[in-house]
Amino acid sequence: MIAKKTVEGTNGDIAKQLFQTFTIVVVIAFLGEVLLRATPSFMEGFKEKRWLEWLLVSIVGVSTYLLWNISTWVKSPKADFEKYRLWYFSTAIKGPMVALVVMLGLTHLNIQFQIPLPATQEVVTSESGMDEQGREGNQIQPTETRTLDFGINFTEASETVLLVVAFLLGFYNRLAKEVLNSFARYIFKDAYKKAYAKEENVRQDTKR
Repeated sequence: MIAKKTVEGTNGDIAKQLFQTFTIVVVIAFLGEVLLRATPSFMEGFKEKRWLEWLLVSIVGVSTYLLWNISTWVKSPKADFEKYRLWYFSTAIKGPMVALVVMLGLTHLNIQFQIPLPATQEVVTSESGMDEQGREGNQIQPTETRTLDFGINFTEASETVLLVVAFLLGFYNRLAKEVLNSFARYIFKDAYKKAYAKEENVRQDTKR
């Protein structure tokens, strides 16, 4: 619920409208996901069903974030919901789409790493106490090389894990956008640098 001591007038009315709108969106998206879960035969065997579920859950995540944002800013006298009303709706539209694209990328991600561990040594003692050349039988021999194996593999993740990730990508939609940008920087490299060179320069100038 929105607190009593909040912005008033037009700002207050817009805040209430936004809060009510995104509450309805959360309920509809949640019920849609429950309906899909309750009817496993619907779109059975089609990958698009997974995509639809990710989209619905990310909509719940984005809308929950927007509700939290409204509840936070509505208590501030500096809040300007009239100015940022378009931002709320654009975020509600772009957030789930970005989350879905990131999910499609993550579910094809399987990266394995191997880190070599420092070699250990062991002392080997011969039964006679002397080796063939008449030297002392105690010798230091290196053991087999060991490695630490780990990786990131979403290709075999359970549906529950993927739904949680979809919700988090929706709630943290700015983070999802940065992840998508990282994919673009990695895949397209030079093209990405050229496309966003001017934007990066503007950011640097702004920081100064």
